[in-house]
Amino acid sequence: MLVFYLFRTKLYRSGLAPSQGSRRDWIGDFMRQQPEAEIGRGRRWRIGNVTSVGGRGLLLSVATPEPAYALYDSEYGLLSLAPPKPARASGAVDMARGLQALLNAHARTHHDLRIEIDAVIDPEGFIDHIMDAFAVTEFTVQCGEPDVRDDGHAPFAPMQAMLEAAGGTRARTSILGEDLDREMLERLTRAAAGDGHEVRIRLKEAMGQRPVSRHMRGHTIDFLVRKEDIPGRADTVLAMARQIFLHIRGGDAGAGLSRSAD
Repeated sequence: MLVFYLFRTKLYRSGLAPSQGSRRDWIGDFMRQQPEAEIGRGRRWRIGNVTSVGGRGLLLSVATPEPAYALYDSEYGLLSLAPPKPARASGAVDMARGLQALLNAHARTHHDLRIEIDAVIDPEGFIDHIMDAFAVTEFTVQCGEPDVRDDGHAPFAPMQAMLEAAGGTRARTSILGEDLDREMLERLTRAAAGDGHEVRIRLKEAMGQRPVSRHMRGHTIDFLVRKEDIPGRADTVLAMARQIFLHIRGGDAGAGLSRSAD
């Protein structure tokens, strides 16, 4: 079995409006060019064997220097990585960092673009804290710059607009109240988890108790795929990753989903 870990790509470019960026799949274009570069400590990274999957996906191998599979979904910016040693999520995180550095080495040279790859976080346990609390008195969320592929209607768009106007790269905002609306907090938490952003809450577990802090530290999302399904059923694996992501973002799109390709 192969263990794939789910990440999300983000694309930034100074002076490029979201509507302009959405017209072109920049990251997919860079992958198709099969870049190669030395990334840290003289290790040579290379993208190769790039093949199309359906209309909006790519299957590729990443030499890290050991070969590994990656699946890219341009519609949602998803990147599923199967590291050579899948026992720990840290291997996938290291692979994502190396791939991010490789793509950025190419993107900055040719187009003055910047790419980030962040792990998609499982928010369910954190959402349980929100829903089970007697009262949630504070909600703090981090966000980054607006992705040039976004349509400007994301939950964090107003905060990102202020961040961009101020020339910043990261922002945190807090909402305070006697007991914040749980459905809104779940919506914001799911959006943050899908982008790999940090979330912290202050809650009371019972009447009369002092507030305590909880942080979203969900594990990196992973799912199992049979080795024989790559490359033959790469389209099924791509659909599985998309279903998991939509479940995280929406809470019900993947209800009852399986995390293995049957």
